[in-house]
Amino acid sequence: MPGSLVGMTRPSAPRARRRRGSDIPQLHQLQRLGQQVGNRAVGRLADTATLPTRRTMEGRLTGGRWFRRSKDQRRIFKWLDRWHATIAGTTPAIKMHFLEQFRALVVAYRDQKAAKQTSTTRATHISGLNTLLFEIDTVRTQVRAAYDEQDDLPSLTDLGGIQYLPDLATYGAAEPLGQGGLNTTYKVKVDTAGTEMVFKKEKDEDEAFGRHRGTPAGIPRFNPNQTGRAVATYRMAQLLGVDDVVPMTYYATYNGHDGQIMGLVQGVEGYRYAEMTNHRPEHMPDKRRIYWLDLICGQVDRHAANFMLGTDGTGQMTGRAFAIDNDLAFGEHYGIDAKKGTSRRTDRNSSLDINGKQASELAITPELAERIIRLARSEALVRGALNGLLTTGEIDATINRLTNLASYLIRRLSKRDSIIGWDP
Repeated sequence: MPGSLVGMTRPSAPRARRRRGSDIPQLHQLQRLGQQVGNRAVGRLADTATLPTRRTMEGRLTGGRWFRRSKDQRRIFKWLDRWHATIAGTTPAIKMHFLEQFRALVVAYRDQKAAKQTSTTRATHISGLNTLLFEIDTVRTQVRAAYDEQDDLPSLTDLGGIQYLPDLATYGAAEPLGQGGLNTTYKVKVDTAGTEMVFKKEKDEDEAFGRHRGTPAGIPRFNPNQTGRAVATYRMAQLLGVDDVVPMTYYATYNGHDGQIMGLVQGVEGYRYAEMTNHRPEHMPDKRRIYWLDLICGQVDRHAANFMLGTDGTGQMTGRAFAIDNDLAFGEHYGIDAKKGTSRRTDRNSSLDINGKQASELAITPELAERIIRLARSEALVRGALNGLLTTGEIDATINRLTNLASYLIRRLSKRDSIIGWDP
């Protein structure tokens, strides 16, 4: 054995104390976050109902006898350990997501047992699992009350309808801003007051099809719907509360050509700066939020030229960063691995060649983690916000990415890992 010799012993190194979930500063932040609204409802949970411990559950399944634990039983015990070590002290949205996944796991195992030939041992297992399901449902009912009390997601009314601006040519001539990889952008006026925004014409064909990551992500060659994808990105930013880093984006026409209109950001494109400057610490809070939005939207075209770094009236850097050119997103085949947080193709088993940033690389604040998890539980809201902008398959893929990212965040938290502090 490495590190030992026959006939000799070596003093073992002192074991490092494993940090309890309550020792993690980020967990305290999540606990405080859960108490900001509905504090009394959250506080009642500890006094009324909780899940059994691993030891209690082992006794129920064995009737006090030793037995060989199956893989499914070990998973149930591990989930109970996670609940008591970390999840029980977090926010209602995290608990709700955890409990629903845990319940599905227990139901699947119970039904698998019930389908087999009956026996005394199996009957004991099923009885113990039914008791656990009753306890999960009891806790879930109480958590739901606190969850509903804390709901702060915007409604579809808050988002406003999908806006279509009239033909902008009536307000003056367009000024070319530059040629991008897919099409040219123009500075245009959008009202009689001379307010300026950026217009990008919709194309019938993606001329770069096959030469960028949108192709394996599932973005079609013909009628690529660049405008719908850009507007959908802005709507997802609104849902996540990060619309301050994505310019307002709407449908518009110019001189009879359909396209998108985007808010004009005061700043410079990121590629104009050296790499170290482009990733200065003051830009990272905004960039992290953009990268998380990109993961949810399946954005495959985020590079230095698609960032704007904010400047003030004198040309000085403000430390802000903004996401522009958001129309290469929402591919139907862009997925997220719920365990690793890595992006992957869903049309076949392969290493991903469309990936951007990975969740495992990114820092996240407790507030944004909570928002992602809460949004993952609001499928009807997400579908309503994206309806008319994307295909049903693309919306389904978005829901799947959201759900898997929520599972990934909870998995990291339940493994007592920090959910903030990773940097690209």
